[in-house]
Amino acid sequence: MAGGGALNNLFPGYKDKIWMKLPYQVRVYLIKAWNKEFEHNVHKAKIKNDNIKILNYYILDRFKPSDKYKNSHTDYKRQICRGTLEEGCDFYLPDKTSQDRLKNHLEPYTKEEYEERKKYKYYDLKYYILFALGFSIIHNSMQSRPVAWCMDYEPPHTPHYPFWFKSVFHSHDIPSVRRGFEVYRQICATCHSLEQLQFRSLVNEVYPEQRMKDIAASYDIEDGPDDKGEMFTRPGILTDSFPKPYPNEEAARYANNGASPPDLSVITTARHNGPDYLFSLLTCYREPPEGIVLRQGLYYNTYFPGGSISMPPPLQDDMIEYEDGTPCNVSQMAKDVVNFLTWAAEPTHDERKLTGIKLVSAAFVAMVLMTVWQRFFWTIYATRRVDFGKIKYL
Repeated sequence: MAGGGALNNLFPGYKDKIWMKLPYQVRVYLIKAWNKEFEHNVHKAKIKNDNIKILNYYILDRFKPSDKYKNSHTDYKRQICRGTLEEGCDFYLPDKTSQDRLKNHLEPYTKEEYEERKKYKYYDLKYYILFALGFSIIHNSMQSRPVAWCMDYEPPHTPHYPFWFKSVFHSHDIPSVRRGFEVYRQICATCHSLEQLQFRSLVNEVYPEQRMKDIAASYDIEDGPDDKGEMFTRPGILTDSFPKPYPNEEAARYANNGASPPDLSVITTARHNGPDYLFSLLTCYREPPEGIVLRQGLYYNTYFPGGSISMPPPLQDDMIEYEDGTPCNVSQMAKDVVNFLTWAAEPTHDERKLTGIKLVSAAFVAMVLMTVWQRFFWTIYATRRVDFGKIKYL
């Protein structure tokens, strides 16, 4: 009996010595029991293999694809590339034709085989390319429109502006968000509300806490009722939301020629390509084209549905002064207020994006580790050979 392990180093051949100390009849009985168990396992394995062969022959082989054009040397080449091919264990020896293909891998088929394969259109991409080209030409000719054609119900698509927060690895431009808040507070807040944003959301994100307390105190917030059952006004605190410019929707419509200014809390997520749409809307006021007459109180905007909008051009050069000295023009103010409204719609944007990057990075590292582990652990089982030993006799 073969020994092994630490005990064999301390007591060399101890198993053989124990075996020889056993009585003769005991050794005979153990050997016969082991041989009987081995023969029984071999018999079970043969029965299982026969059942699998029957299953494959009558059921599974019916669904196998044809091997007529299968490259039988593929598995052999893959094992060579992986370094898992073991001579004498899991060795696939291709026939002469496959060996010739391995030698001339740039020309894997003979001329006769290539001519035979050319008969099948599936292997010739020329027909697919010609069909796709012809279909594209016919489709474009049927979908063509006059040069001056335009849709009255759908404005042109907005350009793609390179806002900093659009990148996966970039966050909000906080200085621009701070300037955009100044634009909103001094210009946009006269008509548009920001109901779903509280003053506390800007603390330590846009302004320090004390500065935000001063800004909140500059607003008059209606509260109540008091002990007498009457409503009263008080200075705002950090837990208050931004107040509405109008007491109700009817008052807002009356002050804006029948149009109700929308709330800007989630305007960038409520519109298709919200940041690009808002920037285009704020910077693309134009004179109406020839033949278009707008009624009084409407203005022409290229990217507004229908072209006519009740809001007059809200931005003009040098309307306000930025605290950081940034030049104040229409495009700069539009960019800053879009950055602020995008941040206001999702103040946790940067935190969620950072968490996502961490998770994706961890998943990538885990994938690499699992690939290495699979390569150096499971391939041992994938390329091993199992040998059945001979029956041990006395």
